[in-house]
Amino acid sequence: MADNSVSACMEQRVVMKFLVNEGVKPTDIYKRLQAQYGDETLSRSKTSEWCKCFKDGRTSNSDKPGRGGSQPTAVISVNILRVERLILDNRRITCREIAQETNLSVGTVNTIIHEHLHFRKVSARWVPRQLSTFDQHRRVEGCTELKECFHSEGQDFLDRIITCDETWLHYFTPESK
Repeated sequence: MADNSVSACMEQRVVMKFLVNEGVKPTDIYKRLQAQYGDETLSRSKTSEWCKCFKDGRTSNSDKPGRGGSQPTAVISVNILRVERLILDNRRITCREIAQETNLSVGTVNTIIHEHLHFRKVSARWVPRQLSTFDQHRRVEGCTELKECFHSEGQDFLDRIITCDETWLHYFTPESK
């Protein structure tokens, strides 16, 4: 990743400066940094902030004088695991409740949920943005089983179906609730 003489943060700023001069959009820069640096990637907001500074003509890659530049101490793997466990135990838990339970700020909880765990809120439930391999396999098995039942029983099978959780499998993706 980063060389010992140059911090990962400074290295990413150099890359950002180069890509901004190339005309690459901040969202694409963030995706490329994430692919290269993984967990050491600067946050999306910091990436956008630095891209804007470089676009406005900033030439220096270093922090302003007098700025500490310390790394956040609350976003660590232990806290990330605690937040993930709370969400998986209760998908309807709120950020405020997680913050109270873990003694973290609501902003830190938001950062962990969105930037590290990649969860988003859908109809008051936290769900992963992308399905895990296990979930994908389970859905394919379920659909295959339903298809086989339909082929063997026909319309009688469809008449017996009762929908109890429409969020599990969508025929289409609605734009809003």
